[in-house]
Parts: sequence; C-alpha cells; structure tokens
Amino acid sequence: MSLDSNDFWAEINLDYEVNSKKTIITDSLTLNSHQYKSYGVKSGIGEKEKLFVEIGYNHIINDSVVNNSIQKVNTSNNFSINSQLINNSNSKLSIFGNYRILDRTNNERKEKFLNSRIDYFKKTSDDVIKINILYESNSGNLAQQEYTFIEVEPGIGNYKWIDINENNIQELEEFEIAQFEDEGIYLRVLLPNQRFIKTYQNKFSQSLNINFKSWSKDESKFKKLLSHFQNQTQYLIQKQSAQGNNKFDLNPFKVSSENLLGLTMNLRNSLFFNRGKEYYSTTYNFTNNRSKNSLSFGNIQNDILSHQLTFKHKLNSILFSSLISIENRKSRSENFESKNYTFEEIKYAPKFTYFIENNNKIDFYYQYSNKENLIGDFETLTQNKFGISSSFSNKNKLAINGELNYYKNKFKGNPNSIIGYIMMEGLQSGDNLTWALNIQKKITKYVDLNLNYFARKSDYNPVIHNGSVQLKANF
Repeated sequence: MSLDSNDFWAEINLDYEVNSKKTIITDSLTLNSHQYKSYGVKSGIGEKEKLFVEIGYNHIINDSVVNNSIQKVNTSNNFSINSQLINNSNSKLSIFGNYRILDRTNNERKEKFLNSRIDYFKKTSDDVIKINILYESNSGNLAQQEYTFIEVEPGIGNYKWIDINENNIQELEEFEIAQFEDEGIYLRVLLPNQRFIKTYQNKFSQSLNINFKSWSKDESKFKKLLSHFQNQTQYLIQKQSAQGNNKFDLNPFKVSSENLLGLTMNLRNSLFFNRGKEYYSTTYNFTNNRSKNSLSFGNIQNDILSHQLTFKHKLNSILFSSLISIENRKSRSENFESKNYTFEEIKYAPKFTYFIENNNKIDFYYQYSNKENLIGDFETLTQNKFGISSSFSNKNKLAINGELNYYKNKFKGNPNSIIGYIMMEGLQSGDNLTWALNIQKKITKYVDLNLNYFARKSDYNPVIHNGSVQLKANF
C-alpha cells in the first residue's frame, strides 16, 4: 500500500511466505523448509528523479527447521536512508545507508551490520576541473583461505617451482609466478574452507582531473601556456578490519590498527605536457601502492613507490622516446623469509621508431637498469638490454610482428634463489637471447589464424622453443 503526492510519499510493505516440505517415508520436514515474515514502512520527500530524501524501517522474522518443526531462528530490525541531495549538470551528491540489528534465538548477543555509500561529483562550468569522490562501507566475512599447487601441462599453469633448499620437497614458499610460458607447469588451487572472520570493510576513492585544453584559444598567454598541461590524480584505499564487539571501523585511512586484515591502497598522479601529440610530449608519473593479504599461513605485504618520466618527439618519419624511472619495491611475508626483499631500481630506456608506410614500423631500443636488494643477501643486478622489433601489415589482412633481444646480466647473489629469479625476471646471469614472432592472418570473413613463436637462450643452457597455433572462427 502506498500514498503519494507531488513531493511526499509513504509505503507500507507486508510479506509472508511459508515453504513446508515433508519426506513421505519418515514423515519429517526437509531441511529447506522455512517460513518468512516481513513488514515495514518507507517514507520520502522530494522528486525521485531529481532531489529527494527517503527513510525506511523493516522488521523480518525467519523461521527454519529445528527438531523436525518450523521454529523462529532469528529476527532483524533494518533502518535505511536513501537520498539525492544535489543533482545538476555540474554537481551530484547521493547518500545511502542501511543499519541492521540481527537477533539469533540461539545467541544472547545481537549482531550489528552497517552498509553505506556516499557518491559526490563536481566540475567547473568550463570542464577544467572534475572531481569524483566515493565512500563505501559494508559488513562481511573474510575467508582464511588455504591453497595448494598441482602440476599440469606446460603453458597451462602460471607458477614455477624453485627448490630453494634442495630437499626435493615442494613447499608453499617455493612457488613463484612463472616469467615464461613453458615454466608455468603448476596451478594454484584453493582448498575448501570453513574458517571465516567477521569483518568490516570500507572503501574510499577519489579522482581529480585538471585539464586546461579549453584555454588553448584564450587571449592570455599564460592560459595558452597552461593549455598544454593536464594533471590526473587517482587515489583508492580499500581495507578489511576484524569487527570486534560490533564496533565499526568507519575511518578508511586508519591502517595501523592491529585488527587490519586486508588492505589495497593505490595512489597515482600523472602530469602531462602535450598529451596525445607527437612533439615534445612529456609525462611524469608518481605511483605509491600498498597491499596486505591475510592467508591461513600468515599475511603478505607489498609496497611500490616509483617515479617515472617519459618523453616523445617525432621528427619526419622517426619517433624518439625515452623512459627514466626510479622504483622502490618491498615484499614482506610473515612466515616465508625467502620471499622478503626490498628492491631499489634505476632504469633508463631510449627508443627510436622508424615509420615506413601504412603504419609499418621498426623499433631500435636500449635499456639500462641497476637493481639492488637492500635486505637479506644484498643481491645486485646490472642489466644492459639491446633490442629490435618490427611490425608489418598489408591490405591482405596479414600482420607480422617480431622482436629480438639481447640481455647482458651482471648478477651478484644466488641465481637459483627466488630473489634471483624475480630480479632477473627468469633469465640467467651472463648473456641471454630472446626472440619472438607473431603472425595473424584473416583467412575468411569469419576465420582467423594466429601463429605464435617464442624462444630464449642463456649461457650453458640449450635453446628453449615455445610455439602455438590458434584457428578462431567468429559466428
């Protein structure tokens, strides 16, 4: 039943359901028999398509099978609010909240749940500044997940086993993500789990875009200069905390709590000059990422802090680009010491691209990187990489891509350790060669043929070849 006017409405809701099933032989109720009762009221003011505020209350009674009879198992009181407070072409603000109190008949303690969402958007009339803010919170459960690794055919899996203690026994800490397809002969499989931790989760995200492009035709020289710049900032923090004594951790920025079980934090700021253009295009990226995951054997934390500067400039048929980056990468495992590291890396990578015609091109590139592990055995890697790649296509719907790379690795440390494998990205100390070829051919309107080939060669190791053929039909 509902009552409406131009700017006010009210509703009364009543729901009732009985589902009773019996087994004829034993004359007993089946476990999926249940009974459900719900009644509530909802009222609001405003226009639902524009601006409004709505509040509601709902009482629910759940009955289930207990001792071969349908009995009350829990009741709950639910309070809610839903609103659209700002809604125009330049600004929007909406707020939603739901608070639930659950009373189980076999538990003296009441359980409380809170779900909420705040969404805000704002932009200037000239579209120079745009900002979007989102906050969410909800109650849930976190599985204390366990997993194991199973061996599969090469290329099907995505993990490699590194017997770091040479005891020929596969242990959880000895598996690492494979760098090459032929090494991926293990799959990580989640095991059945019945252990859950009651959690409270919240999420905050913000994006800020400042783009002065609309000022390119302004008479002010200063504004014309600014029209070459654009800045984008994106921030996300999402965490899971153990919910003790029905207390809600509403602050998403509080990450030092002992109750913290899971965390994802990403901050990225990009400053552009002449974005999307082929002359003096420059980008500076700042990245700061943090994560924490709780598993059955302990928690794992990862941090990344990086500064990256890229530059592009095209002169006639030649495009020059370069990359300079400084990165700090940390990994901490509560119980697996072999997976702990702190990498400091400096990288410089210039590249020349020569365009022929019809977007066909040849790339010549070089990369220098120096990487150090600041803890443990203090491994170091100096790498020089030289490479050439090409991309060709024609009107016959044939595309060919190929590349050849030479790596000179000067590594100090144990190359057969997990740290050595990660630092050298699956390659070996000394001289390394990799080459690849990809051919794509459109045979008919509905049939595509893909040929892929990849190979690598290291000192004292034979050539390893990998190839695949794919025939795809589109209907």
